[in-house]
Amino acid sequence: MQSSNKRNNKLHLLKICPVCGYDKLEEVPYDEYGYPSHEICSCCGYEFGYTDSHDKKGFGEYLVDWINNGFEFKWKKDMPPVWNAEIMREQLKNISKVNYKPRIPKK
Repeated sequence: MQSSNKRNNKLHLLKICPVCGYDKLEEVPYDEYGYPSHEICSCCGYEFGYTDSHDKKGFGEYLVDWINNGFEFKWKKDMPPVWNAEIMREQLKNISKVNYKPRIPKK
């Protein structure tokens, strides 16, 4: 039964940004082993596998910076027709659905 659950978890990893809750990513940010996709979130600009390892910014720290800097939608071509604080706050609720974690290398 346990191996069946692990297999099912692989199938249900969600394409949601763990920073801003954007739910239209092309790939799962981190696979079931925690390896990053290196996709850049169209909304907040977080690059999975770079921002966390190179820039040393975790999800929470990056989110606070992004909001404090005006929560600009990074790629305008993917931006919804209306983008404001109310819609951003609603999008942030998607973070609670995230079901994966990054693999953090030990130093």
